[in-house]
Amino acid sequence: RPTRPGSRASYTVTDRVALGPLRLPVSYRADVLTASTEEVVVVARQWSGTRVRNHARIRPEGPDQVRIDVEITLAAPAPLLGYALRQARAAHLTLAARLGAALDSV
Repeated sequence: RPTRPGSRASYTVTDRVALGPLRLPVSYRADVLTASTEEVVVVARQWSGTRVRNHARIRPEGPDQVRIDVEITLAAPAPLLGYALRQARAAHLTLAARLGAALDSV
């Protein structure tokens, strides 16, 4: 999608939110603010007022090792906060597991 001012790239992400046995489709906007070999900053916003900022710092930590420190900031309306925290945690843990496997294959 068109890049927002101040962003390097902008995307629309489509996902499914579990609500009991139902899986409801949702979409949100993700903007890449910084992308370099040392740092990646992405901000995702959803219509409900939910905002997630992911700031990853990347640095070599020895032969064939990379350290990635991630700081995640989440803001959401009070009724959605607990759910949003659980979803963000699960999504970022899945991402971390996949990232490790991807880096090991390089």
